[in-house]
Order: sequence, then structure tokens, then C-alpha cells
Amino acid sequence: MSSLRNEAAAARQLLQELAAAQAEPLDDETVDIAVEGETGLKEAISRAVMQMRLAYSEADSCADLANKIISRSQRHARRAQRIKDSIAMAMSFAGVEKLALPEATLTLSERKRGVVIADGSAIPDSFVKTETVRKIEKAAILKALTAGETVPGATLDNGGQTLTIRTK
Repeated sequence: MSSLRNEAAAARQLLQELAAAQAEPLDDETVDIAVEGETGLKEAISRAVMQMRLAYSEADSCADLANKIISRSQRHARRAQRIKDSIAMAMSFAGVEKLALPEATLTLSERKRGVVIADGSAIPDSFVKTETVRKIEKAAILKALTAGETVPGATLDNGGQTLTIRTK
């Protein structure tokens, strides 16, 4: 297969992959027209890079918005808790244990006693649950395998390829 054919085949495959990633995949005829309209593999890849950058930008925007919404939610929850604490303090100060309102019925009651740990290291072992966590050390396994050692249950993969894209 000639270099031009290889490029055309690669461009076609890339455009099919791009089309499949869209919300509404393109049919083969539309992909063929797009391949014919492209002047080569470079242009198809350039188009793909622009779509990839747009997708990353949208992902970043969504993450930023999600963080802002989470922050706003936490502020509202803290505000609600401050209001609840203020109501409890006012009812306690006034000696009111129960208050029926059209919006809600409020009851002020004593909580059960809870534990406060001031120094965890001073707690006797009879009150401590010890957990053992088994963590695989992949870096050590890689070092051993590349040194020619055999590690039961582990092998080296083929490495594969990676694509680095730098943008200005």
C-alpha cells in the first residue's frame, strides 16, 4: 500500500473514530465525503486535536462549575446549621422545650453523651481495632521484573505507545 493510501486509510479511520465519539455518529457515506474533503492525514489529525482540546475545555468547565456548586452547597449547609444552632440557643435560653409552628414543630432535647478522643495514642489496646492493609508496591515489582527476577502473579506489559500533545 502506498504512503498516500496509508494516509488516506488512517485519515478515514480517525474520522470514523471522531464520528463515533460524537452524540450522533456519522454514517459511512458522510465519513467518505469528509475523507475526500480532507487534503490529508495532517488535516484530519489537526481537526481531531481541535476537537480534543474543545472536549478538554468543556470537561474543565464542567469540573469548575461542579466545584463552585459544591462550595455553594457547603456554604448553605453551614448557614442552615448556624440558624439551627441559634434557634436551639434561643429556645434553651427561654426555657422552651417544644414549639409548634405552622412551618414546623421544634423539640429541644438532650443528646446522648458521646466520646471525645483527646489523645488516640493513650487509648488502651483493648479499645483499638488494628487493621492490616496489603498494598502492592508496583514500583518494586517493576524494578525486580526489569532486573530479570520472577515475581509470581506479575509480568511486564508490552509498554505500548503514548501520544504527547503540546499546545501553545
